[in-house]
Amino acid sequence: MQVLAGKPVPELTSALNMSDLSRRLVRPSRPVCVSVHQAPPLSPRRVALACATVLIGAATVPARAAEALDPVIISATRVPQRISQAIADVSVFSREDLDRRATGNVADLLRSAAGFEISRNGGPGGITSCFVRGAESRFVAVLIDGVRVDSQSTGGAPWEALPLSQIDRIEVVRGGVGAIYGSDALGGVVQIFTRKGEPGLAFDFGAGLGNNGLRKLDARVSGRSGEFDYALGVAGERAGGFSAITNPANSSYSADDDGYQNRGGSARLGWQLSPTQRVEAGLTSAHSNSQYDGYPAGVDHHAFHNFSSADLNWSAQWLPEWRSQVTLGQSVDQYKTRPSAYDTRTRIRTATWLNTLSLGEHTVSATLERREDQLDNSGVLDGRAGRAQNALAVGDQWHHGALALQAHVRQDHDSEFGGHTTGLLGAAYELAPGWRVRASAGNSFRAPTLYQRFSEYGKAGLSAEQGFNVEAGLNWREGVNHAGLTVYRNRVRDLIVYESVTGTSPCASLYGCYNNVGVARLQGLTLEGGTELGAVRLSGSIDALSPRNADASSANNGKLLTRRARRHASLKADTDLGDWTLGAQVLASGTRYDNAANTATRRLAGYTVLNLDAQWRFARDWRLEARVDNLFDQAYESAQYYSVQQRQLYVGLRWSPRI
Repeated sequence: MQVLAGKPVPELTSALNMSDLSRRLVRPSRPVCVSVHQAPPLSPRRVALACATVLIGAATVPARAAEALDPVIISATRVPQRISQAIADVSVFSREDLDRRATGNVADLLRSAAGFEISRNGGPGGITSCFVRGAESRFVAVLIDGVRVDSQSTGGAPWEALPLSQIDRIEVVRGGVGAIYGSDALGGVVQIFTRKGEPGLAFDFGAGLGNNGLRKLDARVSGRSGEFDYALGVAGERAGGFSAITNPANSSYSADDDGYQNRGGSARLGWQLSPTQRVEAGLTSAHSNSQYDGYPAGVDHHAFHNFSSADLNWSAQWLPEWRSQVTLGQSVDQYKTRPSAYDTRTRIRTATWLNTLSLGEHTVSATLERREDQLDNSGVLDGRAGRAQNALAVGDQWHHGALALQAHVRQDHDSEFGGHTTGLLGAAYELAPGWRVRASAGNSFRAPTLYQRFSEYGKAGLSAEQGFNVEAGLNWREGVNHAGLTVYRNRVRDLIVYESVTGTSPCASLYGCYNNVGVARLQGLTLEGGTELGAVRLSGSIDALSPRNADASSANNGKLLTRRARRHASLKADTDLGDWTLGAQVLASGTRYDNAANTATRRLAGYTVLNLDAQWRFARDWRLEARVDNLFDQAYESAQYYSVQQRQLYVGLRWSPRI
């Protein structure tokens, strides 16, 4: 388990809003995480050795008087628990972690988490994929304040459209948890919590500049008065960018820079109706305009992304042992390109009723959930397609002394392809003070997207993609020191892939269609931990994985899956020097391939990048922020033919008065 935030946590008490409980019990700390990849001047092997030194050091440095960093999380089971009690493999990013990132989007932050890799077609506004333990984007369920975010055209969340500015905290769960979240959660879950009001009145204003024409502005106000609390914020970021494709021989090459503009905002209002009931409403929106290099060359291509998420939440503590929560939500993801005319829009509506009952050593949960998906896309027959899913889930967590057990089962019924049952079993045992062993097994699924079923290239008879995940871990924690080892194996079958027409084909299109033909095996291990050496805080993670095609009938059987490395790691160090906070981060990755056949001409070299950041609190409520990404200006590719951000400089000023 990876903890990027925390403070000694008091005993849990009943609370009406569990995400609020988590925020109140955890005081953000400074970021202590990174990711690993390969290239001069630092090789992945050297970075891995440095990470291992940190992790071994965590076991040898004496614990300080402070209690273990142990924040409260929600996403592992949908029920609040300390991170040390979770059987799942979990990471937490605090508000301060997000503030230190300064610019970019959610994917830029998550690449520093254990198990995460990203690939991007060009700059920050380019299409972005996140891989969790080798599982691709569509196998990661993403929620914002409990509302599902997904694309019913490509599948997966629009990572490039999720800005950091309005986010309070991010929780990451690795591994298949379909029995808790239903469709999409084969590889894990990322849950995003937006900012909320706190007692008093607080303002936050920030402005910054960087090279490549980078400019950023944001403003927020939040507070609590009586039974009401509120948080409002707006933000904007733009940059002149750089050329996404730099090879003149490429048919999409254009010599111009490909810039981007992002703007967005959020609002959250809360009302404590009584000591036992609370209502919340929230809205998050983001809009971007990104240039890209496309075909035909020489044309100014633009991609427009409009995203919004809204939720209405009511919670009640009927009895000290019984709590209910109802959440209504809607997310809209619209993507279009010009002058090439492509338009797609996904709308997802969800209704969730969660009941939690504490019975001695047992915590029992029951969930009723409905999800409605709608896709508007010119490639879909009749221009629109839709479906509904109804689900019932039950779970039980049992703690008895050093032993913890959990069991979950969920039944989803899809209006298009029928029912699907998922289950999860987990166990953990405290071997000795601070030492804990854990294991879990469960199956998950991903329903075909509406585009895969109902477009001109679709097949209405497609089955759900299915995964079965088994993992085991060993964790150690003493004071500020912690370390963990997780081994896992996730087998995914009925993978949906696009097949071109060859000979006799069942496809309606003359060009090809989607079919359930693939099998993948995602297995590996993650070693992570953190410690303090004097005044320096250290954290790191190493991932060694084998994400391979496991389809015996395929010519690519045994080959690495596209754009996934076998080794990646992270290392982070920071310290306080008076009014200064200084940090350094290394991200490294091994070689990958940009095609399924792993041909030599499609090999992507490994790389290593070094990032630096600093904060200077030069006056009350004032802070100067500076960041350098890719200090040594390493040139590398996360997607073939697409360049990445080289050295990026940023300097900002922030004023955060409280009244």
